[in-house]
Amino acid sequence: MAAERAPKSGKPKKLKVKQPKLMTFEDYAQLTPPENGYYELHNGRIIPIPKATDAHQTLALKLTLQLGNHIVKHKLGKLLSPPMTVVFSPNDILQPDMLFVSNERLSIIEHQVHGAPDFIIEIGNTEKAMSYRKHLFETLGVYEYWLVNLNKQTITQYENVDDELTIRTKINRDGSLSSVIIEGFTVKASDIFE
Repeated sequence: MAAERAPKSGKPKKLKVKQPKLMTFEDYAQLTPPENGYYELHNGRIIPIPKATDAHQTLALKLTLQLGNHIVKHKLGKLLSPPMTVVFSPNDILQPDMLFVSNERLSIIEHQVHGAPDFIIEIGNTEKAMSYRKHLFETLGVYEYWLVNLNKQTITQYENVDDELTIRTKINRDGSLSSVIIEGFTVKASDIFE
């Protein structure tokens, strides 16, 4: 990117604006060994992932058991969780809390997931903290996304419509929610927010 500066006399002079180096998957793989914790690559920058709390792990386990049992019983595809690296682009590598890849798309799984999973569930404390992730998910083709808010005890279901994840349903601990992409899967919030 260049900007022009008017000299004292003569033609405008082009100034070069130095761009920061964006890290790639290769940089990420070399600099983030698994024994040092979990990291992600957000727009070419390595970001440490905070350790999961007991509440986060308990809720994740409950959802994994319900969703995993449904997927296995109906032979729908694969459910994966961290430390499963998802390479969305050369400069964006994330580790969602849960992700589903349908049978038709299993070829995107090779040591890591290369491309957008069909369905992602994330457990967090605020929607604002997840906004970059949501933007990445929608632009790269995640079909369904659930954001589980531990503090508010809500689940927000997003569906990808015209390359935008739009809210389909939002429930509190008294509600239930059915997946758009995982046929027949319904969860009661009261079963996971105990």
